[in-house]
Amino acid sequence: MFHLLNEKRYLLNKDYNNIRMSNAKNSFFLNQKKLQLSKGQGLISILVLINHKLFRMKKIYFLLIVILLSSNIFAQEIIAFNPIIVDEDDTEAYEKNNKEYIVKLAQDAVDEKYISGWILLKKMHGELFPDNDVNYILVSGFESINQLLTRPEWWNKSEEKFGIPIDLISNNNMEWKEIELYNTQNQILSEGEGKFVILNWAKPNNMSKMLEIQNKVENHFKKNMNKYGMTGWGFATAIAPQGKNFSTALFWDVYDSFEGVLSHLNNQAVNIGIADNIKNEFNQIVPDGWDSRVIFQIIATTK
Repeated sequence: MFHLLNEKRYLLNKDYNNIRMSNAKNSFFLNQKKLQLSKGQGLISILVLINHKLFRMKKIYFLLIVILLSSNIFAQEIIAFNPIIVDEDDTEAYEKNNKEYIVKLAQDAVDEKYISGWILLKKMHGELFPDNDVNYILVSGFESINQLLTRPEWWNKSEEKFGIPIDLISNNNMEWKEIELYNTQNQILSEGEGKFVILNWAKPNNMSKMLEIQNKVENHFKKNMNKYGMTGWGFATAIAPQGKNFSTALFWDVYDSFEGVLSHLNNQAVNIGIADNIKNEFNQIVPDGWDSRVIFQIIATTK
């Protein structure tokens, strides 16, 4: 996913409490204050997240994201998903504030190497686990867990940069859910600008074999992605949370159009021509199929 694919937070250890996003007064991002923004378009893209800019960093690829997506995201990079529930009456202001203020603060953080990328994703279609009320995901990328835990609170520089305290662009009607952390394993990009991303969660029963399969998938996608408007793809393993009810792997597919993501979900687009033996191997490792597949729109992203 990118640049891309950015929410009750999951605790990694005692220090991890520092990045919880619930009740921490000074946090906008992981300890977060609640922000508002406006409108939507285009980690990660993650997940993932997702045009070329979303995933390209200087030495490593981040998501989302894509994240996923098309921003500054690197292979073997740590991706943080921050799921958020924003009241429907506040979504326009939420997106507007993120596009006018927060993404600029995030870009400064990227330039200062506090983070490797940042993306705001808006859910369009699909069911999210464990809380389907989540309608946005903030995706951020880090070169290491240490960078994640030690980065300064860059979001609190709004008064210094804009003359506006973070409290005045925060949204008290937001609910932050638990953070999800992933480690990017594979990723490919193109020069195109990603606008939509599919985030796919699964529980492979053989992760080392899955890594082998994704290398084959990567080779196929690289040869065909430009033809179908795919601008990014990636695969990451879950760091936290972990447990029998949680997915262990995240995949993201980034396209430059909504038609592209729908075609992908219909086993068309870049999926055309994938060898049967690769499909069979994948189905053996993921016998229960996908845990969830959700379409997101890229609203804002760092470069």
